[in-house]
Amino acid sequence: MAAAARRIVADARRAHPETEFGLTGGVLADVTFAESGMADVATLAPVMIALMILALLLAFRSWPAALAVATVPIASVAAALGGFVGAGFAINGATAGAPVIIMTICILDAAHVVTSMTNRLRRGEAKRATIVAALRENNAAMFITSLTDVIGFAALNVADSPPLNDLGNLVSAGAVAGYLLSLTLLPAVLALLPSPRHREYRRLGRMMDALTRLAAAHRRKLLLGLAVVFVGLSAGMARIVFDDNSVKYFDERFAFRRDTDMLEARLTGLNAIQFALPAREPEGIARPDYLASVARFAEWYRVQDKVTHVAAFSDVMRRLHRLAHDDDPAFERVPEARRLSSQLLLLHEALGAADRDSSRAYDVSKSSSLLTVFVRNAYSSEIRNLAESGAAWLRTNEAAIATEPIGWSVA
Repeated sequence: MAAAARRIVADARRAHPETEFGLTGGVLADVTFAESGMADVATLAPVMIALMILALLLAFRSWPAALAVATVPIASVAAALGGFVGAGFAINGATAGAPVIIMTICILDAAHVVTSMTNRLRRGEAKRATIVAALRENNAAMFITSLTDVIGFAALNVADSPPLNDLGNLVSAGAVAGYLLSLTLLPAVLALLPSPRHREYRRLGRMMDALTRLAAAHRRKLLLGLAVVFVGLSAGMARIVFDDNSVKYFDERFAFRRDTDMLEARLTGLNAIQFALPAREPEGIARPDYLASVARFAEWYRVQDKVTHVAAFSDVMRRLHRLAHDDDPAFERVPEARRLSSQLLLLHEALGAADRDSSRAYDVSKSSSLLTVFVRNAYSSEIRNLAESGAAWLRTNEAAIATEPIGWSVA
């Protein structure tokens, strides 16, 4: 759908270079999420691998040690992604960040094993024996850390969002792969590569020794002071608000962001709240009492903050009522007679045959009509509050047409 829309816009731009075109909407938002995620995979993952290897070289000062450690997170990402996609799942905006997370949680297990190995090698032990001993020493710790990682990310399966479920499962699979590869691939690589020779940073070692002595000498003061700092900083958690703005996920590099900003600045807005207002009988949307209820609901929404436009079927009937009376402004109101209202509905159907968009105002049986509320520069919490307030207003004031809000922005 997005590709077809982009081709249409590209053709229009070539045909009318003097006109500025923009392309936005819920479909484009979803597609841009996926495209930005894939762009991150193509850029962030290689950058992280390069920085990771550089950090390992600086830490171990041994290319065999750095290479051996780096193979585990890289292979874990390949195994997790391959299994995930091979099982039929698609990479989306949430799971696109999984490779960076997997590499982060898998690198430490391998680093601990190599550190233990190099410490033993420095004491003169045989290479093969040091690998076995390093695995034996670190196996319990690696298992516990991997298990807690799996538990933490698997908990995302209780989230309402399917992409977050996928993220939790993908990272959990990566954590399991990291543990298994630390016990299998890592020792094999260490056995094949030259023995790593760890060179200590003497100045860093002296600094750490001094810090250890200082912490031991003032342990009570440090414990009390850090507890106070922790409590003070943790108090800020009370101000956490779960909120977002789907447009501001992207910067101006993305055409979707630029076009949506243009839409919100010049027209209505990307976000919309919709209500399928029931008339509860075929042809019921022509009833004057139904149209009056819809009109009152639309007027209530028009005075709410952040609302830029309300499209209601009652407005269509008001305009047709005025046109049917020689465009007299005094008749721009909802018809009061059912017979006239039905005739105007028939006229609207005739016009809708030439205008496909007009047919979206109501369903085929004419037992419900669509009311759309456009919102500008609103965060998800504001949209949610507007939607819930509208539903509550309907239940209190117009129970006959009460329904729940729907739409991409509400979901």
